[in-house]
Amino acid sequence: MSLNDNISDFFKDLKDRVSSPFFSSFIISWLLFNWKVPIALIFYNAEDLKADGYNSFIQLLKGEVVPPQSFWLPLGSAFLYCLVFPALRNGIIAAQSWYKSWGSELELKYTKGVVSISKYLILRQNLEKRTETLEKVLSLETKTQEDFENLRSEKLQLQGNVTRLQKEIADWKKDTSMLNGDWRISGVDYNNNVPNKNPNEIIIQNNSVFTEGNRTQSIADIENFHFNPETSILFFVYHPTNENTLGRTLDEYFFLQPNETLNKLEGRSNKYRDVTFTKLDKNRRKFIG
Repeated sequence: MSLNDNISDFFKDLKDRVSSPFFSSFIISWLLFNWKVPIALIFYNAEDLKADGYNSFIQLLKGEVVPPQSFWLPLGSAFLYCLVFPALRNGIIAAQSWYKSWGSELELKYTKGVVSISKYLILRQNLEKRTETLEKVLSLETKTQEDFENLRSEKLQLQGNVTRLQKEIADWKKDTSMLNGDWRISGVDYNNNVPNKNPNEIIIQNNSVFTEGNRTQSIADIENFHFNPETSILFFVYHPTNENTLGRTLDEYFFLQPNETLNKLEGRSNKYRDVTFTKLDKNRRKFIG
């Protein structure tokens, strides 16, 4: 261990001893019992010493510092202070607490049913604050209830919309029986924008398309048929089985609207700007009017 460490430990131990309650109590007691010594050492000069009958400070110390009051009395006082004072202090605190509690009980006993003006004002102020808080809570609860009712109403409305949409989807008929029969197709082409001079006559039966000359072998199929009764719009894909049949080389998409008697369909397709399906009497091969 180095010299610096030894010095540091010495001062640390000295600090602990000086800061000890017993040591400080002993020093204070010694100064009280030997009060002449510190006064003479601090304030006296040679003339003052001679006036009190001492020729030097050494003679003063020999005369004033005697064993009973220089050691035993300060030591006993220090022990008494360290042992008795904590108990005395706790007793004083306990007594103060008891007196305070006793005073509160007496005040409550003699003022029962009587409220002072100041306390009344405080209680009224607290009541007003609590009333205001309660009103805010009730207002918030009312608003929350209104919001809940609005949300429930919106939910019911949305459920109604969903039901309506589901019904609309269900009403979109996929039965192609309304297309069964003999039809003549005519229209205005997108390229030359003139009426088709050679209308096509076809026979539709159960999603299959035939010609008058061959009712056994289909030339095309009707696919993805949908009909919306509310808008009276029908949609289907005309899919040729032979790309060269009737001059069609690709699928044709029709958007048509039938008349009230379902014997005429008018609309458009991806090849016709305006197209008309006219139903024919299959026995007489003439238009049905």
